Amino acid sequence: MKLTTRSRYGLRAVYYLKQHYKDGPVALPKMVEDLSLSQTYLEQLFIRLKKAGIVASKRGAYGGYYLTKAPSEFSVGEIIKALEGSINYSDDCSSNEKCYMIDCVTRNIFVKIDEAVNDVINTITLDDI
Repeated sequence: MKLTTRSRYGLRAVYYLKQHYKDGPVALPKMVEDLSLSQTYLEQLFIRLKKAGIVASKRGAYGGYYLTKAPSEFSVGEIIKALEGSINYSDDCSSNEKCYMIDCVTRNIFVKIDEAVNDVINTITLDDI
C-alpha cells in the first residue's frame, strides 16, 4: 500500500490540531488558510477522523474541530488507519485471506515488512511528532 494524500494531508491537519490543542476548537477556514488545503478535501478527511473518534467538532461562532483526547494518546498508525482503512503495505502477500500461495517462500518477507512498518507507526504518537 502506498500512502495517499489522504494520509499526508490528514496527518498535517491532525498535527495542526495538536499545535492548537490547548486553544480549543479551530475553525475550518483558519486551517484551510494556514495549511493551504482545499476546504472540501479537509471536510472529507474530518468525516473519516470524526467517525474514528480522533476529532470532534463544535458548532457556533467559537466552533471548529478539536482532538478528542490528548495528542499523546493517538498513534500515527491509528490516524493513518482512520484515513486509509487497511494498513497492509504488501497487500495480498501478507494476508492469509487473500494469498493464494500460503506456502510461498516470499510471504514471510512481506509479513515481516508489514509487522515492522506497523510497529513503527503504532509506537509514534502525535505528541512525538
